[in-house]
Amino acid sequence: MDGCGLWVSDTSGYGTNGDSASITGSTFDNNDNVDTGYINGYGAATYFLNVDNVTIDKSTFKNNHGNNGAGISGRNSDVGNTANLTVTNSTIHDNGIHTTWASGGGLYWLGKSATISNSTFANNIGTYVGGVFLNGLGNTATTNYHLTNVTIAGNQRIRPTDTNGAGGLYAYDASNPDGTLDIKNCIIANNVSASGANDYVNSSAFFIVNDNGYNIVETGTGITEINNPTSITGDQANLWGTGISVTPTLADNNTTSGTQTLKLLSGSIAIDAGNSAANGSVSVPTVDQRGFARSGSVDIGAYELDQSVAAQPTNYAATTSCTTAACEIATFGNLRWLSENSGEWVNTKSYKQTTDISASYSSSLNGGEGWTPIGNSINNFQGSYDGNNTTISNLYINRTTTEAQGLFGEVEQGSTIKDLTLQDANITVNSGSAIAIGIVIGKAGNEIGNGTGTTVALSNLNIDGGTLTASGSVAKVGALIGGFYDGNITNSHSTATLEHTGTPVGAIGGLIGYAEFANISNSSSEGNVTKATANMTLGGFIGELQAGSTISQCYSNATLKNTNGGFIGGFIGSLDDRNMGELIIEDSYSRSNIIVTSDVKVGGFFSYAFYDTNGNYNTIFRRNYAAGTITGGALGGFGGLVTEPFGKIKIKDSFWDTVTTNETFLGMYSGDVVNDLALYGSPTTNYIIPQENNTRKINF
Repeated sequence: MDGCGLWVSDTSGYGTNGDSASITGSTFDNNDNVDTGYINGYGAATYFLNVDNVTIDKSTFKNNHGNNGAGISGRNSDVGNTANLTVTNSTIHDNGIHTTWASGGGLYWLGKSATISNSTFANNIGTYVGGVFLNGLGNTATTNYHLTNVTIAGNQRIRPTDTNGAGGLYAYDASNPDGTLDIKNCIIANNVSASGANDYVNSSAFFIVNDNGYNIVETGTGITEINNPTSITGDQANLWGTGISVTPTLADNNTTSGTQTLKLLSGSIAIDAGNSAANGSVSVPTVDQRGFARSGSVDIGAYELDQSVAAQPTNYAATTSCTTAACEIATFGNLRWLSENSGEWVNTKSYKQTTDISASYSSSLNGGEGWTPIGNSINNFQGSYDGNNTTISNLYINRTTTEAQGLFGEVEQGSTIKDLTLQDANITVNSGSAIAIGIVIGKAGNEIGNGTGTTVALSNLNIDGGTLTASGSVAKVGALIGGFYDGNITNSHSTATLEHTGTPVGAIGGLIGYAEFANISNSSSEGNVTKATANMTLGGFIGELQAGSTISQCYSNATLKNTNGGFIGGFIGSLDDRNMGELIIEDSYSRSNIIVTSDVKVGGFFSYAFYDTNGNYNTIFRRNYAAGTITGGALGGFGGLVTEPFGKIKIKDSFWDTVTTNETFLGMYSGDVVNDLALYGSPTTNYIIPQENNTRKINF
């Protein structure tokens, strides 16, 4: 008896008649071919006879019992054998056989082609073949079989004698030397056989196996054909997750296709081990069997780990909750877990990112507001984060808030963040409060500190492209960090685009918005910065520098724009020592191009300096230069405005390019300016250090 659940036959004769059958969103359950003596019978759930094109999608075949192909069975009796099968997003499981001769407990297909993708064959039992039997026997046409992102696991071959067949996949074509099997991104593992191979067999020398890579095939006869260097063979201790080699139970796993899958867990060797290039003539699916997007690098098999779900790092317990060693941040889910668990932000905790992470899913979080920063005003991040020279891409924030924003929101003194790149972030923040925002960090350090406490250490942090947009009363804006207090920044760089459309009193800088008691070195800004308010100072590198800070060996090569008044400096917007120690800027330069209207106060290097009420020259420039262009209003080629009555600065061995800046005037000083040779107090004094060809480059 054939096809107890469904039998489809072309009664008009053999050959390419164009006849077809399609099954979508269906379940075939508990069909039974009771004729145990009929050894040549086909199919218990379905049988397709002489049908040229069979398509099956989002369907389940389970608990069926019969002969050849208890789940899905089909053949074409014509010697030209034109039968073509396509199976997608389907699960064939727990099907079995009655006789000692039956093959393909899950699928038996004797036809010209079979294209199977995003499908799972699990726990099927057959005499010769437990899972999938692809048979080109008697076929004069060239057979072409494709398996792409298929999982074949837990199937069983029960025949105890001879070695023909396999527990998992058996491919056979003894008729045509051009028959091919293209296989890619497949898991064939944990299948068993009473004799012969457990997982995989190609039984014919005529059959050409194209290992297109990124497969996991544990054991099998002909395993040498699985020879692509990107494929994995042999028993795998971490097949389904860290330390998990036993096949999991089939489950819905939040499916949208209606079919069950075998779930991968964090630490599985299949995660991100696949590839999205085509499997021969068949495209790799962009979603998994459940309908979830295959994000980043493709996972091997039918299931793609949903890395958007918050997930505790796999070595959390082994590191005593991230205290004896760094917890590994390996997925977006791990990163999200850190952002959502404030108890993990304390100073005893450390984290290390182990791979590049796409944060594109962050745009779907919090009703479209995006990422929740690590650290806030109530619970600062106090630990350490080692980016391990990896990248986080496509971070998204779009909200109105009173909290600092960035990958990290607020970071406490004593924290360390290093060796990380933020690529193509998209952050938009509006606030009615004077908050600080950045792409990497909103605010770090003690705002009422005096430079004598523990410091924040930021190093090797890079912002590769992306946008940061502020509005409302957001007061401190920088690509790396908005507000920085008591700490060190080194080897950090940005090419991001920044814009402020609000009207606060504050500062915006290409790399840093505002800093005090800061030591900053070997860093740069090369992005675009625009402000549309007269109340903010803008600097190509830093917006405002205060109180006991040093900048050395840094540069800005940004494009700065303002059409609504205020202060703009090619390198620094404004400086204020507040009677609390020297401000030293040395061995640095600006090649920023400044575009402004006539009422903007511009300096090629800095815009505005004030004040020391004790009469000390606490603001010192040494070996700096400005060589960018200035279009529109200006005050000076190097400096802008030094205020009276207390403004006092010292300029040593510094200069500007009179040609590129189009300025022969140092700046306007109603306070005192001193260089190595003389004191200048007049607001109209021109001070130009002679240089060959108008410029001198500082070698860092």
